Amino acid sequence: MAELPVSQLVFATDYPQAVRDADEVLAYIDAVRALGAEARTVLNGGNAEELIPNLRDRRKARCA
Repeated sequence: MAELPVSQLVFATDYPQAVRDADEVLAYIDAVRALGAEARTVLNGGNAEELIPNLRDRRKARCA
């Protein structure tokens, strides 16, 4: 995120991995939170919604 504009990023993860240590999990969550408000758009799928047709509707339907 330091080298590219936020508008050019998408976020994906295969978490939870085989992480069993609670401190590692908390460190991961804290690191994601520390990215700031601008990064939340990326983390919440804002950019992905621009790339994938109907993504927002698909996500809502899946969570319903």
